[in-house]
Amino acid sequence: MEAEAIKRSLQDSGLRCTPQRYAVMAFLMGHAGHPTAAEIFDAVNRVDPRSSRATTYNNLRDLVEAGLVRE
Repeated sequence: MEAEAIKRSLQDSGLRCTPQRYAVMAFLMGHAGHPTAAEIFDAVNRVDPRSSRATTYNNLRDLVEAGLVRE
């Protein structure tokens, strides 16, 4: 059900559920601490090596602006 919750929260915030954005959200939902952007990029990049640092940072910015995560 976690996958559906992620997709629904992105859609409800007006964001598309791209594979990279989903990977960022899934990592954050499964991480109890406050990871750095670099840690998030490393985790996402292990799942999808095609994901760039810029894409991860842009997705984090979009998620903050949508109110889904805090900086």
